[in-house]
Amino acid sequence: MTDQLVPTAASLIKAGAVFRHGAASFTTSLAIAKHFGKRHANVLRAIDDILETDPTLELNFELELTPVSIGNGGIRHVRTFRLNRRAVALLVFGFKGKKALAWKNTFLDAFDIMAENLNRVQWDEVSKFKATPANEMTPWQRKLAKEKAAQAKTRRLVQQSHRPN
Repeated sequence: MTDQLVPTAASLIKAGAVFRHGAASFTTSLAIAKHFGKRHANVLRAIDDILETDPTLELNFELELTPVSIGNGGIRHVRTFRLNRRAVALLVFGFKGKKALAWKNTFLDAFDIMAENLNRVQWDEVSKFKATPANEMTPWQRKLAKEKAAQAKTRRLVQQSHRPN
């Protein structure tokens, strides 16, 4: 845990530690590691343990490959996760201590603020939707299906790269 003061929920949002993507709020495994003073490898191990224990939770943890600068203009891709509110709760509620408790509250407050703002926007958007026949996918459903297919492909690539030869 870092010695810095725990910021407000608004400052987490402003810094991009909690962000909006589509109609939901997320954070990343990198942000969790940074703000809780943990090594990213340890955060990834905790996520892997959660997913191994209950694979149905996978929808709350979106696997990504994030480009990271390694100097001299080089870039490598690091395995990271995009976490929704439920994933954050499952992951960080295992973190202990007074500062960890303050960070947990701050992250959850930030998610609440983002959700409140999204709810205001969503009510404005509801009137724009048209009913579609049950056998047709809406644009949102098509986009979601493409995202899930891309996630599955990324997951397979990561798993293949971690297999011993």
